Amino acid sequence: MLQHPVSQFLISGNLNVLFAKAPVAMSLLEGPDFIIRLANEKQLEIWRKEIQEVINKPCFEALPDVRGLGFEEM
Repeated sequence: MLQHPVSQFLISGNLNVLFAKAPVAMSLLEGPDFIIRLANEKQLEIWRKEIQEVINKPCFEALPDVRGLGFEEM
């Protein structure tokens, strides 16, 4: 059985490496509540947050400034 490429990255831990080495801001949001599962340093700089402030939290709780900008409807 073939696995989805993202699943393979998650299983092997390579997704963390990909995010860490990315030359751009990246984050991984999951589910209808947009739970922040991963965010690299560049993303954290843009958000002006520390990793412990956002990881495994709903996006709109961790980043209240983005409420009302239309993202909730996506």
